[in-house]
Amino acid sequence: MKISKKSILLILILFVFFNKNANAQQMYSVNGIVKSKNLLIAGCNVRVYSENELFHSNNTLANGYFQIKLPYNKNYLVVFSKEKYHTNTIRVSTYVPTGYENKLQKSKIFKLELITEHQKTDETIKNYQIDPSTGNLIEITERYVNNVLLNARSKANVILSKAKRKADNIIDNAEKSRKNIIIRNTILKKQNDSLINKMKNEINKLENQKENLYLLKDSSKIASTDSLIKLNTLIRKKQSILNTLYDELEKAKLNNDSSAIIALEEKMQKLKPEIDLLKSKINNYKNIIQLNELELKQKSIYINTGIVIGVLILILLLITLLLYKNKVRNNRLLSQKNIELDKQKNKIKEQHNDIKSSIKYASYIQTAFLKIKKQIINNLDFFIYYKPKDIVSGDFFWLSEIEPSNNKIQFSGIVAVVDCTGHGVPGAFMSMLGNSLLDEIVLENKIYEPNEILRVMNHSVVKRLNQAETNNRDGMDVCLCRIDKYKDGSTKVIFSGAKRPLIYYNAKENKIDRIKGSILSVGGLHWMNDEFTNIEIECNKDDVLFLTTDGFVDQNSHSAKRYGTKKFINLLKSISNYTTQEQKYILGTEMENFRKDVAYRDDMAIVGIKIT
Repeated sequence: MKISKKSILLILILFVFFNKNANAQQMYSVNGIVKSKNLLIAGCNVRVYSENELFHSNNTLANGYFQIKLPYNKNYLVVFSKEKYHTNTIRVSTYVPTGYENKLQKSKIFKLELITEHQKTDETIKNYQIDPSTGNLIEITERYVNNVLLNARSKANVILSKAKRKADNIIDNAEKSRKNIIIRNTILKKQNDSLINKMKNEINKLENQKENLYLLKDSSKIASTDSLIKLNTLIRKKQSILNTLYDELEKAKLNNDSSAIIALEEKMQKLKPEIDLLKSKINNYKNIIQLNELELKQKSIYINTGIVIGVLILILLLITLLLYKNKVRNNRLLSQKNIELDKQKNKIKEQHNDIKSSIKYASYIQTAFLKIKKQIINNLDFFIYYKPKDIVSGDFFWLSEIEPSNNKIQFSGIVAVVDCTGHGVPGAFMSMLGNSLLDEIVLENKIYEPNEILRVMNHSVVKRLNQAETNNRDGMDVCLCRIDKYKDGSTKVIFSGAKRPLIYYNAKENKIDRIKGSILSVGGLHWMNDEFTNIEIECNKDDVLFLTTDGFVDQNSHSAKRYGTKKFINLLKSISNYTTQEQKYILGTEMENFRKDVAYRDDMAIVGIKIT
């Protein structure tokens, strides 16, 4: 049989496509055995639900063995059922820190115990999480959660300590750089001083030339003056002779000595031209002196101008040199700092991702640890709106069935929404404490009166946190209800609050009320006052109870305006006639539209219960 090129190409494309999908969809294999005491259970139906839809279904083999493959980073509900046995349900979370998926392929043999119908069971849904260090499924207990949170905090402290040491090293390096800069500045100063000295020498030379010019001017003046003095002296002598001749001529005229008069006049005629010549020479010398002085003055101006220009050039050179060297030094330092900052940025980013991954892993465990019993799901119509501000939360909810107080009651349950001091990791520690206290008070000590539960819880918080002897003032604001559904179809709610109200919608009257609890918190500043009261409410069909923390009300918008209590109550009233899941969707949409990209201000937890 011939295969065309198109067929081969199609086969290759399909192979690449399926191979790519196979690599992209990484799976975690859960391998287990179902037994009852020492008896292996064959034919037990194993159904896996993801997001309320059936994901997988098969039966155990003859040896009780089963295997299911689950994609990573999801929550699953696994139901084990067989005739004559109680149905056993577990919750499995396949969330693991980033990068562990390739290391974890399957769990070790996971053992599950079925209980026969005539045996009692607490019907608790157990939670299991992948342990990234071993790859095995482990049950999520309070101790395990606390250990994970403590490990996360320890790891964060180690990373922060390393970051502090790194910062100290940066400071040391900066100090060394500062000392090197001082040394370089000293060298530059010496170089600049040398250059300045050279320029000063040049200026001194110009000054010397100027002085020499003045000396030359002075010497030329002296020489010209001497010549003028000699000429003046000679003129005065000639003038004296001429005057003498005039006197003798006057005498000769008086004596009428004609021969003497003629001789004297001849001598005078000869002497006058000599005097005129000497006067002409004196005028020439004066003109020469004036010209020399003018020339010297011009040369002096040139020299002075040269000196000024030289000084200005020297100053400009110095400024340019200093600016250039400063720029080169700053650019070099800036480049070094940028390199160091990039290294630190990458290091801090890596450390931040490690811390965030650890806390995120703890959040999966915290979410899985929140109590919701199967009987609550089967007997109450409710929704849970849960939004931590950070990865882990200081708000939590707690729902559990309790034993009815008399045979007229068909179902009784306790529902609590708790707002602990703080958020993030500190708030998560407080929430784990509150969760364990409710387990202890309600499930172990079987205290079912809401006000008594809060009273005991208050004393336990004070004792656990040693608040009587320390300055610790951490506490919890609690909204707690006991719901009794009677066989005759009526429902009674007993509410007690610690600084949190119950919001109650009366469907018959289309009215919503905010029922206040005690003004005191559980634990905290006023721990000695523990007077919590019960408020009874007779509920009708389609009435709605809203148990909330203050996170939704305190959320800010872009304009820094709170959502507000009045607006929140009006919103709850407007959605009360919808189904519980529609109510949850509307709350989420309203909050996202209100805050837009503004960060969450606080943790949010809302439980809405519609009476059926």
